[in-house]
Amino acid sequence: MPTPVAGGQGDAVEFTGSLAEGAALSFAGPAEIEVLESGYYHITWEVFKWGYDSAFALFYDGTMVPGSNYGAMAHDEFYHGQAIAALAAGGVLTLNRIDSMYNQTIFNQVGDGTRVTGASIVIIKIA
Repeated sequence: MPTPVAGGQGDAVEFTGSLAEGAALSFAGPAEIEVLESGYYHITWEVFKWGYDSAFALFYDGTMVPGSNYGAMAHDEFYHGQAIAALAAGGVLTLNRIDSMYNQTIFNQVGDGTRVTGASIVIIKIA
């Protein structure tokens, strides 16, 4: 992942695994999640990355979701973020890089070649 402008909306994380869909959301893939029903959503995400310091945040229609910006200050990290957000039907949600420190790689395996999930997102409509 190339570096964006610090604090800006950089490249979106792409999700390639299975996704359980309901009436409220649709996976437009590989990085976009369409909101089909307005409401409050609990969103959690995880990233397994390589490349020193980094930060990621959720974006809804190009605007950062308040309280969803999380970062790590280490070489190889698996870390997560979470937020509760009011989202309107018709918008698109993405998970994007927001730092400008170093190039990043999202891992999909560990040192011996064992495959792992490099990034995941769970979205639950709560109201």
